[in-house]
Amino acid sequence: MDTIVATHPAASLAVYCREPLSVRNGIPIFREPSPVSENYDQIARDHLAASHQGVSNPFIQEELWQVLESSTLRLIKKYAGPGSTILDVGVGLGRLLGQVQESRRFGADITFKYLEAAKERGIEVCCAEADDLPYQEAMFDLVVCTDVLEHVLDLNGALKSILRVLKPGGVLLIRVPDREDLSPYLASDYPYHYAHLRNFDEAGLRLLISRVFECEFLETSYVHICYDVKMKMPLPSVIKHVATKILKGVLQRAKTISPSVTRWIYNPLEINMTFRKADKN
Repeated sequence: MDTIVATHPAASLAVYCREPLSVRNGIPIFREPSPVSENYDQIARDHLAASHQGVSNPFIQEELWQVLESSTLRLIKKYAGPGSTILDVGVGLGRLLGQVQESRRFGADITFKYLEAAKERGIEVCCAEADDLPYQEAMFDLVVCTDVLEHVLDLNGALKSILRVLKPGGVLLIRVPDREDLSPYLASDYPYHYAHLRNFDEAGLRLLISRVFECEFLETSYVHICYDVKMKMPLPSVIKHVATKILKGVLQRAKTISPSVTRWIYNPLEINMTFRKADKN
């Protein structure tokens, strides 16, 4: 592990509010090793080992991963104009911001192996906890945080840290699972000590961020996965295939007409929510 030197570009005061503890492979590290970071390092190792075997992600189907990313990418492009400064908290492999070329892109994560991959996509990365982000105050036009808040130990601390680095009037974009069943994470054979620690619903998350943190609520978008709709009726396979295709089309059409209608038909898998930080000026 390299020793930090004051002239290292990653230590520029234009980006960070403090010097990193160290720098490794050009990536500044702002967190000490802990049981939590070691847990997620193991998850990353398992993920990357599977990817070397031709499995893009052992924890989620590639098609579903792309649907989730597309739902969030649409909102990033809506709220971040050319030249915007964007931070992805929990940047992972950098797949999401790798599709946003017209902005200055930053990413934070506690897992170093993921950060190396994100850096290869041209994202300026650092190794840091979500509740202790090392960036200058009010630095970003848009902060994205997807599939992260269900993991963090200190939810309010993470939101406070995220909003500190967001500009007044800037947009916070969050994606979380919707009313997830957490019981699988308690199973005796589940391999990781830390994974999803809480679930969310739309009203609860909106109350937390708009009332406790005084942000303006902008919009919610639901992520509905239609490709896994299955017909259980005892029908011939050809008829079942056609019926399933028709049902998928109906559900997709309902989604474009009214999100509330779609929610009534079937619950979303995840939700994107956007908020605007109060401009106190």
